[in-house]
Amino acid sequence: MELLYVKNQTQGQSQSQKLKLTAEMRESLALLQMPLAELQKRVEEAVMENPVLEYDDDNQPEDSMFSDCVLADDGESYQDEKTALEIAKMLSLDGCTFGACQTFYGEEENFDSYAALSAEDTFTDYLLSQLGEMKIDRTTERVCRYIIQDLDKKGYLGSSAEELSRRFGLPVEKINGAVKIIQKMQPPGVGAANITECLLLQLGEYAKCDTAFVKEIIKKYLGLLSENKIQVIANRLGISIQAAKKMCDFIRGLNPIPSRGFRTDRSGGYIIPEAVICKDGQGGFFIQGNEKALPHLHIGKFYQKLLHEENDRDTFVYLRDKIQRAAFLIKELSNRKSTVVLVLEKIVALQKAYFEHGASRLKPMSIAEVADQLHLHPSTVSRAISGKYIVCSSGTISIRSLFTSKIRARGKEDCFSSVQIKQIIRSLIEHENKSVPLSDQNITRSLQEKGINISRRTVAKYRNEIEIPAAEKRKIYK
Repeated sequence: MELLYVKNQTQGQSQSQKLKLTAEMRESLALLQMPLAELQKRVEEAVMENPVLEYDDDNQPEDSMFSDCVLADDGESYQDEKTALEIAKMLSLDGCTFGACQTFYGEEENFDSYAALSAEDTFTDYLLSQLGEMKIDRTTERVCRYIIQDLDKKGYLGSSAEELSRRFGLPVEKINGAVKIIQKMQPPGVGAANITECLLLQLGEYAKCDTAFVKEIIKKYLGLLSENKIQVIANRLGISIQAAKKMCDFIRGLNPIPSRGFRTDRSGGYIIPEAVICKDGQGGFFIQGNEKALPHLHIGKFYQKLLHEENDRDTFVYLRDKIQRAAFLIKELSNRKSTVVLVLEKIVALQKAYFEHGASRLKPMSIAEVADQLHLHPSTVSRAISGKYIVCSSGTISIRSLFTSKIRARGKEDCFSSVQIKQIIRSLIEHENKSVPLSDQNITRSLQEKGINISRRTVAKYRNEIEIPAAEKRKIYK
C-alpha cells in the first residue's frame, strides 16, 4: 500500500491510499477468475514453458482437451438435447442422488462423473457427412464443401451465387446447382438465402399443405404473422379467419433456423463444470469437485536436486526462478480450488431449497451477502463465480445465475427473487384466457395483489427475458 500526497489549487495537502498490485497478485487474481477451460490452457502453457513443472504420473492430461466438456449455448442453462434426468444419469456418482434419479447411481465402481460430458459433431460436420455420401463430380463437391463451411449460424447461405461464381471462376448456373444439392440435405431449409426461402423449401416435406395460400402468406405476410394479425391476413386473402389461423399455425410449425439443435461453432463454445452438487442421502448436499479437469502438478525431483548441487551462478539463478514460478502456480491453483469450493459451500447452504426443488425456490442472494458471510471481499467472490458452471438436478448452470435481486413483498417479511417473479409471470400467462390474453398491466395488477410491487416496464422486461411474446401476439382467434 503506498500513500500519495497531492497538492490542490489552494496549496493544501490531501492524503489518499492506492493499492499497488504486484505481478504475482495480478496473476493470482487472473487464475481465480479463469473458467476451467481457460485454466486448462494456462496450465498446459506453463508446463511447456517451465521444464521443472511435471504432471503427476497418475494424472496425465488426456489426449482430447475437451473430453469432459459441455457445449455452451446462449442462455444460462445448458440442457439442449438432454433432460435433467438424462444429465443426472450420465453424471452417476457413488453415493449421489438426484431425487428420482437415485437408481442410476453407484452401479459402476470407477465411473467418471464428467467423462460423459463430451463434445458432439457440429452442424457443419453433419452436412459434410451427407455430402460425403453423394456421388457428384469433384468440382461440384468442392463448391458444396465451401458453401457448407460458409453458411451462417442459422444455416443460411453466407455468400450469394454471384460472389461464389467470381470466387471459383465458374458459371452462376454451376453454383446454383451446388446450392440446390445442399438444399436437398437434412434438415429441411438448409442453404436458403433468407427466412422466406427457408420456409418455402420445407413445404416439400408436407405435400398436402403445399397450397397457394400458404405460399402467399410466406411470401407476403410473414410480418403480419409475426404480429399475430390473423384477421388482417384473412381479409387480404379473402378467406375465413378459421382457415387463415389453420394455415398460420402450420407455418409456425416450420423451422426458421435449420441449425437449431446442432452445435454451430467449435471455438469458444465449451464449458467445463467446476463441480457436481449431490444429495448426500441424509437430506443434505455435498460438492463433488471436477478433480480430473486439471492435471495435478509437481516440481521435478531432478531439478530440485540440481538446484542444490549447481555451482554455476547463471544456471542456479535460472533454476531458482523456474522453481519459484512453478511453486507459485501450484500454490495458486490450490488456493483457487479452495476459494471456489468455499463459495460453493456457502451458496449451497443458502440455496438448499433451490437444489432440492428447482428454480421456483431460488432465494434472493447477492454477491455482497455471500462475501460478508465468508469474510471475503466482494470482488473475490465475483471472480470465484465468473464464467464458472456447476451440474445439479436443474442441469448444467452458471453459478452467477444463482445470484438474483431482492424484491420484498408488501406487508410481508418474505422476499422474492427475480427468478421467482418470472416463474409467477409464466404461470399467470400459462393459465390465461388465450382469447383475451393478459396485458402487461393486468399482470402487474395480479402481482400487486400478491404483494409484489413492480412496474409494468419491469413486467415487460421479465416477460421478454423468459421469451414470452406480448399479449397481442399470444391471442388465439376462435
